[in-house]
Amino acid sequence: MNEKTEIVTNSGDPKMFYKWKLNSLILRMVYPQILSNFVIKYNHDISKINKALLNIGKNSARRVISEFPIKEFNTKILIRKITWRHWGTKSIVKGNIKDGELKIIVKKCPLCMGLAPLEIEGLHYCISFAGFLQGAFEVLQKKYKKLIQNKMTFETIESKGSNDLNCVHLCRIEE
Repeated sequence: MNEKTEIVTNSGDPKMFYKWKLNSLILRMVYPQILSNFVIKYNHDISKINKALLNIGKNSARRVISEFPIKEFNTKILIRKITWRHWGTKSIVKGNIKDGELKIIVKKCPLCMGLAPLEIEGLHYCISFAGFLQGAFEVLQKKYKKLIQNKMTFETIESKGSNDLNCVHLCRIEE
């Protein structure tokens, strides 16, 4: 294998990029640098970094989700639709709303796929993904009264970027 082939192989297959949505591609190009800047800015303070990354996702959702008319009010199906439409990836949603928790499992996370594992305990590439879901539901709950009106908080509990098998986001539903 020559050097040019090795670089392409190690950094991803160019054909794969053509299948990605433009927003996912751009995000993967700039997001690692944003993450690095937060690590430096907050001097490795994981709670501050996580809050900043969660806010990136929440603010992004608030800007784009209002243009997303919904006809589906089942929370689990809506999470899958948001994940597919805005992130270009499928998700599996497990759990029961009545139990107060849902787990969103993403096998092909656009933020973690193909990136070197993070070496900082408690930090995940895809915290912004959880923030996006939280911001989306905040907007949609105000817009659609048919939607579950309980407060929902999302957090990332596992990620491929931390050497976990899948990315897993936890949704807590308060009564």
